[in-house]
This record gives sequence, C-alpha cells and structure tokens, in this order.
Amino acid sequence: MNKNITAITPNIGLGDIKFGFTRNQVKEILGEPTEIDAFAYDEDEIEELTESWHYDELEFSCSFDESEDWKMINISVSSDKFKLENEDVIGLKKTELIALIEKLNLGEIDEDGENDVVTVLDSQINFWFDTDEVSEVQWSVNWNEDDSPMFPKQ
Repeated sequence: MNKNITAITPNIGLGDIKFGFTRNQVKEILGEPTEIDAFAYDEDEIEELTESWHYDELEFSCSFDESEDWKMINISVSSDKFKLENEDVIGLKKTELIALIEKLNLGEIDEDGENDVVTVLDSQINFWFDTDEVSEVQWSVNWNEDDSPMFPKQ
C-alpha cells in the first residue's frame, strides 16, 4: 500500500483519506474492515444510523453517517505511527500534549479530567488518555452553524 495514511489533519482527514469519502472510497484504500458496528446516536431515531468501521491491524476506525449520505465524518487512531504535523501524539503526557497543541496553534483547549480527554473544539479533535498518556486521537469534519458538515475538497 503506497497511500499516505499516517498524517492526522484536523477537519480534513488522515493523509489520503479525507472526510466526505464514501465507504467504497475508504475500502479502495484500506480494503475490507475487520469489523463494522451499526448504531443510532439517538435511539428514538432508528432511521439515522452510523456505521463504525474498525481496522484492528492499523489501529484505525472511521464512522459514516446515514444522514450525510454515508460519507465519512469521524476518524479515531491509537497507534504511534500516526503523526500530527509530523509530531508524535500517542504516548504524550498531558503537559506535553498541551504544549504541542499550543505550538501548532490548533485552538482553545478544554480539559475534561473526569473523562480523561483534552478537546480542541476549533479543530474538532479529542485526545483520550489512559494511565496519563494519550492513547487515542479522535477527530471529525468541521460543522457549520446549520450543523452541516464542511467536507474538504477531494
């Protein structure tokens, strides 16, 4: 596989994989997922499903929303091979992560100590912690005031 799939780009995607890709476009790059979960965020709205695709070997997951014509809206990674602006993220201590977020000028930081997560709303990115180190990075497409996704150009 000669595709770039290690560069975390807030609001855009992961290397060659961009928010707004269809399930087929992701499958063309990564192949069949290890597992697919389908669920509804609001149990009262069963018709509005989300599919989460997991690629266990890559430590990569992405989500597609039915309400957005099954386009990809979210990515999660948990391997140290994924980089943010060529910087390691997985394994950073909270103080190191905050310094990196400030250095990269990603936006205002919101810390949720109860859930062990640091969020940067401007960049639609969450950094999840396990035993005081970043264990997962999760980010999504940017949304406008009408709650519509602002997909990057492909």
